[in-house]
Amino acid sequence: MNVSEFVDPQLINTDLKANSRDGVLKEMAWLLHIRYPELNPQQISQKLISRENAGTTALPNGTALPHIRVSGLERPVILVGISKRGVIFGGSEPVKLFLLFLTPDDDTALHLKLLSMISSLLQNNKLIDMIKETHTREAVYRTFKMYRGKREYYVSLSSKEILVELDCKAEGLSSREAEKRLEEFGPNLLKAAVKENKIKKFSGNLVNALALIMWFGAALAFLIDLTIVGWSIIAVIFLNASFSFWQEYKAERALEALRAVIPRKVSCLRDGIEQEIDA
Repeated sequence: MNVSEFVDPQLINTDLKANSRDGVLKEMAWLLHIRYPELNPQQISQKLISRENAGTTALPNGTALPHIRVSGLERPVILVGISKRGVIFGGSEPVKLFLLFLTPDDDTALHLKLLSMISSLLQNNKLIDMIKETHTREAVYRTFKMYRGKREYYVSLSSKEILVELDCKAEGLSSREAEKRLEEFGPNLLKAAVKENKIKKFSGNLVNALALIMWFGAALAFLIDLTIVGWSIIAVIFLNASFSFWQEYKAERALEALRAVIPRKVSCLRDGIEQEIDA
């Protein structure tokens, strides 16, 4: 995964007008709404402001990466904004370059990965200077694409930063919040594979697309008196079906073994008290 994959040329603004933290967040939320009408600008800006109140996303080199998770979003969205005058955003230096990003609310791993990658990208002073010197969205977009082939690298997040990103506290979730998240995201279950009749499963491998083509080839071979070729093709069909069946069988056994070693109970903090709950 590369950050440039999510940079949309239609979400690059090289002349942000707002001159305050909340103002620039509202301006960028409105730009997101113009590109994606289903995003509510008031809700987005309020969530961004709340995130900044929890801890500034401004970096010492005049950049910032405001970000939130959004329910219903299908893929990450990145907005690149440049303020020519700079905005006091919570750090000591005015921020001139913003990389605002939204991620799906139900994909925490992707959110943390993208956060780490963008944090690392914004520490590349050569790239930052190149972007700040550009005056058109096309030039900014080309600058990002220049780094497509670079290897992925990450910045470690502190425990405090991870708690903020996951909307958690060091003393754990409250029972009410845990119930709310369980209702929203569902239980942490490894679904068992649906058991299917072994004969039926093996037969399915004899009539898949590849097998049907080979059956047709075998029939043609018999029609033109190439009996040995025909029987050879049939043998290959059965050999391939046996191999596929064995692979599926091993995968099912591996899943069952994994379910057997998953702990049934886990220790966690609820309302600041350590408890043992169902995993």
